Amino acid sequence: MKQKKQLKPEIIEQPKSSDFMGIKIKDDHVRIFIPQTLQLSNDPSIRNRELILFLRSLNITKLTEEDIVSGNASGGKWPFDSYIWMIHDYIENGVYYNHERIYSHNRNGKIDWKKTLRTMPITSNGNVIYNKLVTSKSMPSNDKISEIYKECVNLSIERMGWVFNLNIHLHSNIHLSLQEMVYLVKQQSSSTFDDVKRLRFKHMLNILEGIDDSQHKTNEHTFGITNYYYVFEHMIDVLFHGITGDIKKKYDPSGYWLLNGQNKQQSSNLRPDTIYKNYKTGETYILDAKMYQYGYTKSIKDLPQTSSMQKQITYGDFVHNYVDNNTKIRNIFILPFRKDKYINDKNVEFMNDANLAYIGKAYVNYRDKKDVKDWDTIYTFMIDFNYLLNYYMKKDKKYIQAIEKTVQIKLKSTTILTNHK
Repeated sequence: MKQKKQLKPEIIEQPKSSDFMGIKIKDDHVRIFIPQTLQLSNDPSIRNRELILFLRSLNITKLTEEDIVSGNASGGKWPFDSYIWMIHDYIENGVYYNHERIYSHNRNGKIDWKKTLRTMPITSNGNVIYNKLVTSKSMPSNDKISEIYKECVNLSIERMGWVFNLNIHLHSNIHLSLQEMVYLVKQQSSSTFDDVKRLRFKHMLNILEGIDDSQHKTNEHTFGITNYYYVFEHMIDVLFHGITGDIKKKYDPSGYWLLNGQNKQQSSNLRPDTIYKNYKTGETYILDAKMYQYGYTKSIKDLPQTSSMQKQITYGDFVHNYVDNNTKIRNIFILPFRKDKYINDKNVEFMNDANLAYIGKAYVNYRDKKDVKDWDTIYTFMIDFNYLLNYYMKKDKKYIQAIEKTVQIKLKSTTILTNHK
Protein backbone atom coordinates (compact mmCIF):
# COMPACT_ATOMS: atom_id res chain seq x y z
CA MET A 1 0.00 0.00 0.00
CA LYS A 2 1.42 3.34 -1.08
CA GLN A 3 0.39 6.51 0.77
CA LYS A 4 0.24 9.62 -1.41
CA LYS A 5 -0.24 13.29 -0.62
CA GLN A 6 -3.62 14.37 0.73
CA LEU A 7 -6.24 15.63 -1.71
CA LYS A 8 -8.11 18.88 -1.17
CA PRO A 9 -10.45 19.87 -4.00
CA GLU A 10 -10.08 23.23 -5.66
CA ILE A 11 -13.55 24.73 -6.16
CA ILE A 12 -14.14 26.71 -9.35
CA GLU A 13 -17.40 28.63 -9.71
CA GLN A 14 -18.63 28.73 -13.31
CA PRO A 15 -20.59 31.81 -14.48
CA LYS A 16 -22.59 30.09 -17.24
CA SER A 17 -24.62 26.86 -17.38
CA SER A 18 -22.96 26.14 -20.74
CA ASP A 19 -19.53 26.11 -19.05
CA PHE A 20 -18.04 22.79 -17.96
CA MET A 21 -19.60 21.50 -14.75
CA GLY A 22 -18.06 18.49 -13.06
CA ILE A 23 -14.76 17.20 -11.77
CA LYS A 24 -11.25 17.00 -13.23
CA ILE A 25 -8.41 15.08 -11.60
CA LYS A 26 -4.84 15.10 -12.82
CA ASP A 27 -1.75 14.03 -10.87
CA ASP A 28 -3.66 14.14 -7.56
CA HIS A 29 -4.93 17.66 -8.25
CA VAL A 30 -8.73 17.68 -7.85
CA ARG A 31 -10.76 20.51 -9.37
CA ILE A 32 -14.55 20.66 -9.04
CA PHE A 33 -16.48 23.04 -11.28
CA ILE A 34 -19.81 24.20 -9.84
CA PRO A 35 -22.48 26.79 -10.71
CA GLN A 36 -22.26 30.07 -8.82
CA THR A 37 -25.70 29.44 -7.32
CA LEU A 38 -24.45 26.43 -5.34
CA GLN A 39 -23.77 27.58 -1.78
CA LEU A 40 -21.13 25.48 -0.01
CA SER A 41 -20.86 25.11 3.75
CA ASN A 42 -17.71 26.05 5.65
CA ASP A 43 -17.93 22.73 7.51
CA PRO A 44 -15.72 20.28 5.53
CA SER A 45 -17.95 17.23 6.06
CA ILE A 46 -21.15 19.08 5.06
CA ARG A 47 -19.27 20.71 2.19
CA ASN A 48 -18.23 17.31 0.85
CA ARG A 49 -21.81 16.02 1.04
CA GLU A 50 -22.97 19.07 -0.92
CA LEU A 51 -20.32 18.47 -3.57
CA ILE A 52 -21.26 14.79 -3.86
CA LEU A 53 -24.92 15.74 -4.24
CA PHE A 54 -24.04 18.17 -7.02
CA LEU A 55 -21.82 15.65 -8.82
CA ARG A 56 -24.56 13.02 -8.59
CA SER A 57 -26.93 15.44 -10.29
CA LEU A 58 -24.74 15.27 -13.41
CA ASN A 59 -25.97 11.71 -13.89
CA ILE A 60 -29.63 12.76 -14.01
CA THR A 61 -29.88 13.35 -17.74
CA LYS A 62 -29.18 10.68 -20.34
CA LEU A 63 -25.94 11.45 -22.14
CA THR A 64 -26.21 10.41 -25.76
CA GLU A 65 -23.35 9.45 -28.04
CA GLU A 66 -23.83 12.81 -29.77
CA ASP A 67 -23.28 14.62 -26.45
CA ILE A 68 -19.99 12.81 -25.87
CA VAL A 69 -18.67 13.20 -29.42
CA SER A 70 -19.49 16.90 -29.51
CA GLY A 71 -17.64 17.45 -26.25
CA ASN A 72 -20.74 18.21 -24.20
CA ALA A 73 -20.02 15.27 -21.93
CA SER A 74 -16.75 13.92 -20.57
CA GLY A 75 -15.92 10.58 -19.04
CA GLY A 76 -19.30 8.86 -19.37
CA LYS A 77 -21.20 8.40 -16.10
CA TRP A 78 -19.56 7.87 -12.73
CA PRO A 79 -21.20 5.49 -10.21
CA PHE A 80 -20.60 7.71 -7.18
CA ASP A 81 -22.53 5.48 -4.77
CA SER A 82 -20.38 2.50 -5.77
CA TYR A 83 -17.14 4.45 -5.33
CA ILE A 84 -18.17 5.51 -1.84
CA TRP A 85 -19.43 2.02 -0.93
CA MET A 86 -16.12 0.43 -2.01
CA ILE A 87 -14.06 2.91 0.00
CA HIS A 88 -16.24 2.32 3.08
CA ASP A 89 -15.92 -1.44 2.59
CA TYR A 90 -12.14 -1.25 2.35
CA ILE A 91 -11.83 1.04 5.39
CA GLU A 92 -14.05 -1.23 7.53
CA ASN A 93 -13.00 -4.69 6.30
CA GLY A 94 -9.70 -4.36 4.47
CA VAL A 95 -9.00 -6.08 1.16
CA TYR A 96 -11.65 -8.62 0.18
CA TYR A 97 -10.37 -12.15 -0.28
CA ASN A 98 -12.23 -15.17 -1.52
CA HIS A 99 -11.99 -17.76 1.26
CA GLU A 100 -11.50 -21.44 0.63
CA ARG A 101 -11.87 -24.22 3.19
CA ILE A 102 -8.62 -26.11 3.93
CA TYR A 103 -8.82 -29.66 5.31
CA SER A 104 -6.03 -31.33 7.25
CA HIS A 105 -5.20 -33.89 9.95
CA ASN A 106 -3.16 -31.53 12.12
CA ARG A 107 -6.04 -30.91 14.56
CA ASN A 108 -5.81 -27.14 14.02
CA GLY A 109 -9.31 -26.00 13.23
CA LYS A 110 -12.85 -27.27 13.51
CA ILE A 111 -13.45 -31.02 13.37
CA ASP A 112 -15.36 -32.05 10.26
CA TRP A 113 -17.17 -35.17 11.56
CA LYS A 114 -18.67 -36.08 8.21
CA LYS A 115 -15.24 -36.41 6.62
CA THR A 116 -13.71 -37.91 9.77
CA LEU A 117 -16.26 -40.73 9.84
CA ARG A 118 -15.26 -41.67 6.31
CA THR A 119 -11.70 -42.45 7.40
CA MET A 120 -10.53 -45.87 8.55
CA PRO A 121 -10.92 -46.21 12.35
CA ILE A 122 -8.93 -48.43 14.68
CA THR A 123 -10.32 -50.68 17.37
CA SER A 124 -8.99 -51.00 20.90
CA ASN A 125 -10.55 -53.18 23.58
CA GLY A 126 -13.77 -53.27 21.57
CA ASN A 127 -13.86 -49.52 21.11
CA VAL A 128 -13.88 -47.83 17.71
CA ILE A 129 -11.41 -44.97 17.62
CA TYR A 130 -11.01 -42.41 14.85
CA ASN A 131 -7.44 -41.36 15.37
CA LYS A 132 -7.18 -39.30 12.18
CA LEU A 133 -9.49 -36.40 12.87
CA VAL A 134 -10.22 -34.26 9.80
CA THR A 135 -10.23 -30.56 10.67
CA SER A 136 -11.02 -27.56 8.50
CA LYS A 137 -10.53 -23.84 8.55
CA SER A 138 -11.29 -21.00 6.17
CA MET A 139 -8.22 -19.44 4.60
CA PRO A 140 -8.06 -16.38 2.34
CA SER A 141 -6.87 -17.10 -1.17
CA ASN A 142 -5.05 -14.36 -3.03
CA ASP A 143 -6.95 -14.99 -6.23
CA LYS A 144 -7.95 -12.90 -9.23
CA ILE A 145 -11.13 -11.61 -7.59
CA SER A 146 -9.05 -10.10 -4.77
CA GLU A 147 -6.84 -8.37 -7.32
CA ILE A 148 -9.89 -7.03 -9.17
CA TYR A 149 -11.24 -5.79 -5.82
CA LYS A 150 -8.00 -3.84 -5.29
CA GLU A 151 -8.34 -2.30 -8.74
CA CYS A 152 -11.89 -1.16 -7.95
CA VAL A 153 -10.79 0.31 -4.62
CA ASN A 154 -7.88 2.11 -6.31
CA LEU A 155 -10.15 3.67 -8.93
CA SER A 156 -12.67 4.65 -6.24
CA ILE A 157 -9.97 6.35 -4.18
CA GLU A 158 -8.50 8.09 -7.22
CA ARG A 159 -11.87 9.59 -8.07
CA MET A 160 -13.55 10.05 -4.68
CA GLY A 161 -10.84 9.58 -2.05
CA TRP A 162 -10.88 13.34 -1.40
CA VAL A 163 -14.23 12.86 0.37
CA PHE A 164 -12.49 10.74 3.03
CA ASN A 165 -9.17 12.62 2.94
CA LEU A 166 -7.79 9.31 1.69
CA ASN A 167 -5.13 9.03 -1.01
CA ILE A 168 -3.50 5.59 -1.06
CA HIS A 169 -2.77 3.03 -3.74
CA LEU A 170 -3.09 -0.73 -3.20
CA HIS A 171 -0.52 -2.85 -5.00
CA SER A 172 -2.15 -5.40 -7.28
CA ASN A 173 -0.85 -8.00 -9.71
CA ILE A 174 -3.62 -7.85 -12.27
CA HIS A 175 -2.94 -8.75 -15.89
CA LEU A 176 -6.47 -8.98 -17.19
CA SER A 177 -8.41 -6.95 -19.68
CA LEU A 178 -11.45 -5.01 -18.54
CA GLN A 179 -13.73 -7.51 -20.26
CA GLU A 180 -12.06 -10.42 -18.47
CA MET A 181 -12.47 -8.72 -15.08
CA VAL A 182 -16.15 -8.06 -15.73
CA TYR A 183 -16.66 -11.70 -16.76
CA LEU A 184 -14.97 -13.05 -13.60
CA VAL A 185 -16.93 -10.78 -11.25
CA LYS A 186 -20.22 -11.73 -12.93
CA GLN A 187 -19.27 -15.38 -12.59
CA GLN A 188 -18.58 -14.97 -8.87
CA SER A 189 -21.78 -13.02 -8.34
CA SER A 190 -23.94 -15.69 -9.97
CA SER A 191 -22.38 -18.48 -7.90
CA THR A 192 -22.96 -17.02 -4.43
CA PHE A 193 -26.07 -16.71 -2.27
CA ASP A 194 -24.36 -14.41 0.24
CA ASP A 195 -26.19 -11.04 0.08
CA VAL A 196 -23.18 -9.03 1.21
CA LYS A 197 -20.94 -10.65 -1.39
CA ARG A 198 -23.52 -10.07 -4.09
CA LEU A 199 -23.77 -6.40 -3.12
CA ARG A 200 -19.99 -6.10 -3.19
CA PHE A 201 -19.82 -7.69 -6.64
CA LYS A 202 -22.63 -5.40 -7.85
CA HIS A 203 -20.64 -2.29 -6.88
CA MET A 204 -17.50 -3.73 -8.45
CA LEU A 205 -19.40 -4.29 -11.69
CA ASN A 206 -20.81 -0.76 -11.59
CA ILE A 207 -17.25 0.56 -11.40
CA LEU A 208 -15.79 -1.73 -14.06
CA GLU A 209 -18.63 -1.20 -16.50
CA GLY A 210 -18.36 2.56 -16.05
CA ILE A 211 -14.88 2.75 -17.60
CA ASP A 212 -13.11 1.63 -20.74
CA ASP A 213 -9.60 0.25 -21.20
CA SER A 214 -8.17 3.72 -21.85
CA GLN A 215 -9.41 4.91 -18.43
CA HIS A 216 -8.25 1.80 -16.58
CA LYS A 217 -4.62 2.85 -16.12
CA THR A 218 -4.43 6.63 -16.00
CA ASN A 219 -3.75 9.42 -13.54
CA GLU A 220 -6.20 11.74 -15.29
CA HIS A 221 -9.95 11.56 -14.74
CA THR A 222 -12.71 13.83 -16.05
CA PHE A 223 -16.44 13.68 -15.47
CA GLY A 224 -18.86 16.42 -16.37
CA ILE A 225 -21.10 18.12 -18.90
CA THR A 226 -21.36 21.50 -20.61
CA ASN A 227 -25.15 21.52 -20.71
CA TYR A 228 -26.13 21.69 -17.04
CA TYR A 229 -29.31 23.55 -17.98
CA TYR A 230 -30.74 20.12 -18.98
CA VAL A 231 -30.18 18.92 -15.42
CA PHE A 232 -31.83 22.03 -13.99
CA GLU A 233 -34.80 21.66 -16.37
CA HIS A 234 -35.28 18.05 -15.30
CA MET A 235 -35.21 18.84 -11.58
CA ILE A 236 -37.73 21.67 -12.05
CA ASP A 237 -39.99 19.40 -14.11
CA VAL A 238 -40.00 16.77 -11.35
CA LEU A 239 -40.44 19.18 -8.42
CA PHE A 240 -43.31 21.06 -10.06
CA HIS A 241 -45.23 17.97 -11.19
CA GLY A 242 -44.83 18.44 -14.92
CA ILE A 243 -47.01 16.26 -17.14
CA THR A 244 -45.10 13.62 -19.10
CA GLY A 245 -45.28 11.29 -22.09
CA ASP A 246 -47.70 11.62 -24.98
CA ILE A 247 -49.90 14.05 -23.05
CA LYS A 248 -47.06 16.58 -22.94
CA LYS A 249 -46.25 16.20 -26.65
CA LYS A 250 -49.53 17.84 -27.63
CA TYR A 251 -48.20 21.06 -26.05
CA ASP A 252 -45.31 21.23 -28.56
CA PRO A 253 -45.94 23.76 -31.36
CA SER A 254 -44.39 22.88 -34.73
CA GLY A 255 -43.19 24.80 -37.78
CA TYR A 256 -43.53 23.64 -41.39
CA TRP A 257 -42.05 24.31 -44.80
CA LEU A 258 -44.12 24.28 -47.96
CA LEU A 259 -41.66 24.59 -50.84
CA ASN A 260 -42.77 25.07 -54.39
CA GLY A 261 -43.74 21.80 -56.01
CA GLN A 262 -43.33 19.79 -52.79
CA ASN A 263 -45.47 18.49 -49.98
CA LYS A 264 -45.26 20.25 -46.63
CA GLN A 265 -42.39 19.18 -44.38
CA GLN A 266 -42.08 19.69 -40.65
CA SER A 267 -39.22 21.94 -39.60
CA SER A 268 -38.95 21.34 -35.85
CA ASN A 269 -40.89 21.40 -32.61
CA LEU A 270 -40.71 23.91 -29.80
CA ARG A 271 -40.69 22.08 -26.48
CA PRO A 272 -41.82 23.81 -23.27
CA ASP A 273 -39.77 22.73 -20.24
CA THR A 274 -42.63 22.00 -17.86
CA ILE A 275 -46.40 21.94 -18.23
CA TYR A 276 -48.43 21.79 -15.03
CA LYS A 277 -52.18 21.34 -15.33
CA ASN A 278 -54.55 22.10 -12.44
CA TYR A 279 -57.57 20.06 -13.42
CA LYS A 280 -59.71 21.56 -10.62
CA THR A 281 -59.33 25.17 -11.72
CA GLY A 282 -58.65 24.51 -15.40
CA GLU A 283 -55.41 26.49 -15.23
CA THR A 284 -52.40 25.57 -17.33
CA TYR A 285 -48.96 26.67 -16.10
CA ILE A 286 -46.12 26.84 -18.62
CA LEU A 287 -42.81 26.84 -16.71
CA ASP A 288 -39.53 27.77 -18.36
CA ALA A 289 -36.51 26.70 -16.29
CA LYS A 290 -33.64 29.13 -16.83
CA MET A 291 -30.26 28.10 -15.43
CA TYR A 292 -29.13 31.73 -15.41
CA GLN A 293 -26.90 33.39 -12.84
CA TYR A 294 -29.18 36.28 -11.83
CA GLY A 295 -29.74 34.42 -8.56
CA TYR A 296 -26.08 35.07 -7.80
CA THR A 297 -25.14 38.26 -9.67
CA LYS A 298 -28.39 40.31 -9.37
CA SER A 299 -27.49 41.69 -12.79
CA ILE A 300 -30.32 42.46 -15.24
CA LYS A 301 -28.23 41.01 -18.08
CA ASP A 302 -28.51 37.62 -16.39
CA LEU A 303 -32.31 37.56 -16.73
CA PRO A 304 -34.16 35.94 -19.68
CA GLN A 305 -34.03 38.03 -22.84
CA THR A 306 -36.88 39.17 -25.09
CA SER A 307 -36.53 36.08 -27.30
CA SER A 308 -37.30 33.90 -24.25
CA MET A 309 -40.28 36.07 -23.38
CA GLN A 310 -41.64 35.76 -26.92
CA LYS A 311 -41.23 31.99 -26.84
CA GLN A 312 -43.34 31.79 -23.68
CA ILE A 313 -46.03 33.97 -25.24
CA THR A 314 -45.99 31.73 -28.33
CA TYR A 315 -46.52 28.71 -26.09
CA GLY A 316 -49.46 30.48 -24.49
CA ASP A 317 -51.01 31.31 -27.85
CA PHE A 318 -50.60 27.74 -29.03
CA VAL A 319 -52.08 26.21 -25.87
CA HIS A 320 -55.03 28.61 -26.02
CA ASN A 321 -55.76 28.09 -29.72
CA TYR A 322 -54.98 24.40 -30.17
CA VAL A 323 -54.86 22.55 -26.84
CA ASP A 324 -56.93 23.84 -23.92
CA ASN A 325 -59.12 26.46 -25.59
CA ASN A 326 -59.32 28.53 -22.42
CA THR A 327 -57.83 31.75 -21.13
CA LYS A 328 -56.46 30.41 -17.84
CA ILE A 329 -52.92 30.05 -19.10
CA ARG A 330 -50.03 31.23 -16.91
CA ASN A 331 -46.43 31.79 -17.98
CA ILE A 332 -43.62 31.32 -15.47
CA PHE A 333 -39.84 31.77 -15.47
CA ILE A 334 -37.94 29.75 -12.82
CA LEU A 335 -34.32 30.63 -11.99
CA PRO A 336 -31.93 29.25 -9.35
CA PHE A 337 -30.62 31.48 -6.57
CA ARG A 338 -28.28 31.48 -3.61
CA LYS A 339 -30.28 32.25 -0.53
CA ASP A 340 -27.45 34.09 1.23
CA LYS A 341 -27.32 36.62 -1.61
CA TYR A 342 -30.98 37.61 -1.26
CA ILE A 343 -32.14 36.86 2.25
CA ASN A 344 -32.07 40.55 3.27
CA ASP A 345 -33.43 41.89 -0.02
CA LYS A 346 -36.72 43.68 0.75
CA ASN A 347 -37.75 43.69 -2.92
CA VAL A 348 -37.98 39.89 -3.00
CA GLU A 349 -41.16 38.11 -1.89
CA PHE A 350 -40.11 34.91 -0.09
CA MET A 351 -42.26 31.86 0.53
CA ASN A 352 -41.80 28.23 1.61
CA ASP A 353 -39.06 28.88 4.18
CA ALA A 354 -37.39 31.30 1.74
CA ASN A 355 -36.67 28.43 -0.65
CA LEU A 356 -38.93 30.02 -3.25
CA ALA A 357 -38.99 33.71 -4.15
CA TYR A 358 -41.01 35.96 -6.45
CA ILE A 359 -38.97 38.77 -8.02
CA GLY A 360 -41.28 40.35 -10.61
CA LYS A 361 -42.66 39.88 -14.10
CA ALA A 362 -41.67 40.23 -17.73
CA TYR A 363 -43.69 41.44 -20.72
CA VAL A 364 -43.24 42.78 -24.27
CA ASN A 365 -44.49 46.04 -25.80
CA TYR A 366 -45.80 44.68 -29.10
CA ARG A 367 -48.87 42.74 -27.96
CA ASP A 368 -52.40 44.12 -28.40
CA LYS A 369 -52.93 46.35 -25.35
CA LYS A 370 -56.70 46.31 -25.90
CA ASP A 371 -56.85 42.52 -25.68
CA VAL A 372 -54.28 41.60 -23.05
CA LYS A 373 -54.01 37.86 -22.40
CA ASP A 374 -53.05 36.33 -19.05
CA TRP A 375 -50.08 34.62 -20.71
CA ASP A 376 -48.69 37.90 -22.06
CA THR A 377 -47.08 38.32 -18.63
CA ILE A 378 -44.31 35.98 -17.50
CA TYR A 379 -44.19 35.80 -13.70
CA THR A 380 -40.67 35.17 -12.49
CA PHE A 381 -39.64 33.07 -9.51
CA MET A 382 -36.36 31.85 -8.08
CA ILE A 383 -35.74 28.60 -6.21
CA ASP A 384 -32.89 27.98 -3.79
CA PHE A 385 -30.47 25.79 -5.72
CA ASN A 386 -29.31 23.84 -2.67
CA TYR A 387 -32.91 23.01 -1.76
CA LEU A 388 -33.60 21.86 -5.32
CA LEU A 389 -30.60 19.52 -5.32
CA ASN A 390 -31.63 17.98 -2.02
CA TYR A 391 -35.37 17.66 -2.41
CA TYR A 392 -36.53 17.83 -6.02
CA MET A 393 -37.48 14.13 -5.94
CA LYS A 394 -39.95 14.73 -3.09
CA LYS A 395 -42.33 16.41 -5.55
CA ASP A 396 -43.74 18.60 -2.81
CA LYS A 397 -47.05 20.09 -4.00
CA LYS A 398 -46.63 23.14 -1.78
CA TYR A 399 -44.17 24.66 -4.27
CA ILE A 400 -46.47 24.68 -7.27
CA GLN A 401 -49.29 25.72 -4.96
CA ALA A 402 -47.22 28.70 -3.78
CA ILE A 403 -46.69 29.74 -7.38
CA GLU A 404 -50.40 29.37 -8.13
CA LYS A 405 -51.35 31.48 -5.12
CA THR A 406 -48.84 34.21 -5.96
CA VAL A 407 -49.92 34.40 -9.61
CA GLN A 408 -53.58 34.65 -8.59
CA ILE A 409 -52.76 37.60 -6.32
CA LYS A 410 -50.75 39.32 -9.07
CA LEU A 411 -53.54 38.75 -11.61
CA LYS A 412 -56.13 40.30 -9.29
CA SER A 413 -53.95 43.34 -8.60
CA THR A 414 -53.38 43.80 -12.35
CA THR A 415 -57.13 43.57 -13.01
CA ILE A 416 -57.89 46.18 -10.31
CA LEU A 417 -55.31 48.58 -11.73
CA THR A 418 -56.60 48.10 -15.28
CA ASN A 419 -60.22 48.69 -14.24
CA HIS A 420 -59.21 51.74 -12.23
CA LYS A 421 -57.56 53.29 -15.27
